[in-house]
Amino acid sequence: MNLQAVHDELTTFFLAETLRQGCTVLTHQTMSKQAYDLKLLDAVLALIEQGGYADVPAVAVYHSAFKALSGENQTQKNAPGPEQEGNFEKLKALIRQVGNHFPQPELRDIYLLAINFCIKRLNRGEEMYIREAFELYRSGLENNALLENGILSGYTYKNVARLGVALGEHDWVANFIENFKKHLPAKERENTWRYTLASFHFQSGRYGEAMMLLRQVEFKDVLNNLDARRMLLRSYFELREFTALDSLLDTFQAYIRRQKDIGYHRENYLNLIKFVRQRMELNSSDTIAILALKKEIEKTNNVAEKAWLQERVGL
Repeated sequence: MNLQAVHDELTTFFLAETLRQGCTVLTHQTMSKQAYDLKLLDAVLALIEQGGYADVPAVAVYHSAFKALSGENQTQKNAPGPEQEGNFEKLKALIRQVGNHFPQPELRDIYLLAINFCIKRLNRGEEMYIREAFELYRSGLENNALLENGILSGYTYKNVARLGVALGEHDWVANFIENFKKHLPAKERENTWRYTLASFHFQSGRYGEAMMLLRQVEFKDVLNNLDARRMLLRSYFELREFTALDSLLDTFQAYIRRQKDIGYHRENYLNLIKFVRQRMELNSSDTIAILALKKEIEKTNNVAEKAWLQERVGL
């Protein structure tokens, strides 16, 4: 009947679980405008910041994750400040140091919290997070944390391959695509493998091979559908198939406007479509108009394929 110890353990559990739920809410709010009222969250944060919980793995991990994600949400249009960077670095260090304290399913969720921080920064064009996200994925694969009962999600499979190619890790990615194919969910295996291989060829500049594979893929997931259309858009542009591109821009825009819960992807892709359409309407010899378009792209914060647009707008 050690009542003090029981109370202390219950408090620790409540602190960790409240922060864990807070992290889930912050992640969900990226894709949804739904508001949440997390009662007692401020009191939980205040209690932790008084000290005394730094050596409790669950509290330390979820506290650093929540602070990184909440701070990042508050600076959506700016680079992360020192506090956000510090909390992200602390989260990575804690994963290495105390990751083995968590059951595998929970460790997987913790990895994904850190990776989601990187993905949000990547979606704003901050390329330094390509390596950060890739190394987190690679670490989670090496210790099997990202597998769930031996299964690797198609979303993770696709992201790992894409990030690896962006870093020039072509041989590693080629091996990964083949070696982890068997870990994909059986019903989605061939579809996901073809889609990921198409993305691999696309990123390697083999646009024709990518389009052939994309024609064999059935798209059920909205984000995969958006991504496939993005690849087709760039492929048509690179291969100068402008009639097909013009038709794709119309159907792509209509598809986006029909989707309700795609969060920041809506603005990113609509801006991409707008700028590609504007470029197609310009005369390549009209340098003044092309420079004006480049400046407009540069000052627009949320644009999918921003670096590619800036590079290709003068062609």
